[in-house]
Amino acid sequence: MDPVENELEKIRDLLSQNPKGLTIEEISQSAPMSRPSAAKYLNVMVARGQAAMRQFGRAKVYSLCERVPFTDMISLTSDLIMIMDKNLFVTQVNDQFLTFFRCNKTDMLEKSLEFTPVGSYLPLDIQTIRDVIDGQILARDLEVSIEGLNHYLRTRIVPLVFESGEQGVAIVMQDITLLKRSQYELERRVQTRTKELVATNRSLQREIQDHKKAEKNLTLSESRYRTLIETIHEGIWVMDHAGITTFVNPTMASMLGYLPEDIAGRHLFSYLDEEGITAIRGALNDPQQGPYRYDLRLVRKDGTLVHVLFSFSHLAGNGNGHSAIIAGVMDISDRIMLEKALFQTGKKLSLITSVTRHDVLNLLNGLQMTAGMLEDSVTEPENKKLLEKIKNTASGIEMQMLFSREFKEAGANLPGWVDLDATLSQSLIMMELDGVEVENDLKGLEVYADPLIRKVFPNLVDNAIRHGNGVSRIRFSYHGRGEDVVITCEDNGAGVHDGIKTQIFNKYFGRNHGLGLYLVREILSIYGLSISETGKPGEGARFEILVPKGSFRILQNAASTGEKGSKNPI
Repeated sequence: MDPVENELEKIRDLLSQNPKGLTIEEISQSAPMSRPSAAKYLNVMVARGQAAMRQFGRAKVYSLCERVPFTDMISLTSDLIMIMDKNLFVTQVNDQFLTFFRCNKTDMLEKSLEFTPVGSYLPLDIQTIRDVIDGQILARDLEVSIEGLNHYLRTRIVPLVFESGEQGVAIVMQDITLLKRSQYELERRVQTRTKELVATNRSLQREIQDHKKAEKNLTLSESRYRTLIETIHEGIWVMDHAGITTFVNPTMASMLGYLPEDIAGRHLFSYLDEEGITAIRGALNDPQQGPYRYDLRLVRKDGTLVHVLFSFSHLAGNGNGHSAIIAGVMDISDRIMLEKALFQTGKKLSLITSVTRHDVLNLLNGLQMTAGMLEDSVTEPENKKLLEKIKNTASGIEMQMLFSREFKEAGANLPGWVDLDATLSQSLIMMELDGVEVENDLKGLEVYADPLIRKVFPNLVDNAIRHGNGVSRIRFSYHGRGEDVVITCEDNGAGVHDGIKTQIFNKYFGRNHGLGLYLVREILSIYGLSISETGKPGEGARFEILVPKGSFRILQNAASTGEKGSKNPI
């Protein structure tokens, strides 16, 4: 037990044995303890509400108090309370005070304030507190830092008179940290909002100025308006209420391969396919203004179709009917091709997942068979058997994971125009050709695909080297076939027998049970391309990749010079 509490317990026992009360002299003799010590402890008990003092002449008689202890009373409040005597020795603190300042009663009671743990926290000098004992009540807000955090306390320091007649002082503090922080946050928000209002005011002033400028711009001549319409990147199509063209801008005319005057006076339906006419006929005659939006196919002058987003509205006339129809037309051919490419992404992922899953299952089956055989045939320690099995299995799994990694980018990139000349050249740099000469005559040819197509050329080259029986030259080139383009891969090897020309594209066909030509065929099919073997046995293999119209383009610089590509022996 704490020494102070031990002494206090002795005094409580004496007072309980003498209910009529004892003087300081009687307690100091019975305890035994010095008279000043007895007086000090009795003052503590009075302050705590554990003892009462009655005055009989000059004598002070102390007895146990039946009232609610002062300690319990001050613990009922949420305020932080510390009681000190006139010498600023702490006589009492409530639990809220101890909790807030992270200390205990042993650190506080019967100690001078400046030597307690909170002495360094409170920004109060001793003389200020002594002035309060003399009758001056002090109230102020204090800021204290505890464990690196700032707290705010609304503090009142008030004088006290103990039942013994001695003076003291009480420090009562209310934690207003949340209030202060809310106040600071409110002030910060007010400042922020003020800045925003200032910025908004400036913005409004600028908008007013812009509005004035816009009003001036509305008075500009019709020629400037027409210039804007004629230079805009989207097509503009104006018709009367019957659908007869009254105006198209140059962009619209160019989109269809005409001059603007060629289209004026002709009906919109002259440039729509049957599906488009059926879709739009009702909206053209609808009394509602719109706007209406349709995905349509317009017929170009050369007979080809262009996919467009056709958005139009009816312009109200002076009467009840509509005076004109105005449409905005956007070429969405690239978007349509993109949608088709994205639609095929699922097919890519399904292909790769299927192949990988099949091989992994086979490896696991082999792993189980190996485990069974090892149990019967090996007498080595168990750890050696397990290690060998793990090595074999890990090797197989690694091969399959490398395969999956090669195709991890499938569908991760949007399709676009791929330069086949550059793609082939880059692929060959990374390959071991063993002296085989590869000619690249693909200059100027681009196909619409994503980067996965770069896997096609290395597999074709690898297939020729592995199975061509002495191949020394491989050539890539292209030529037209009607409206399509054919890419050829030819070598000077043994060629492919007629009976297996289609089987070589099957999965796991051949001596090495590889996936090369199977993957080539599947990758090409994703983009709408096809491959076949058309060579003659004994004269070398010849693979033809058919690229349909709309999936390729030939750069103008290559077409104008008549050069489809350049020979690049590697």
